Amino acid sequence: MRDGRITKKYFNTERAGNGLQLTAKDGSYYFYAHLDRYADGIELGSRVKAGDVIGYVGRTGNALVPHLHFEVH
Repeated sequence: MRDGRITKKYFNTERAGNGLQLTAKDGSYYFYAHLDRYADGIELGSRVKAGDVIGYVGRTGNALVPHLHFEVH
């Protein structure tokens, strides 16, 4: 979506399952949930560019079918 830094990683939480929060330079952030797994090298604090693969769609947490839950804040 935008360049930024991984500022949170969620591991198998009840609702979101595996998820990530990516924060842009202006402070806006993007939340990705229900991931099957994270892309190689994606760690807390990782810098990412728009278009980088950060994770793979799954059905973790309370997801009944594979999908990406995406939020803009």
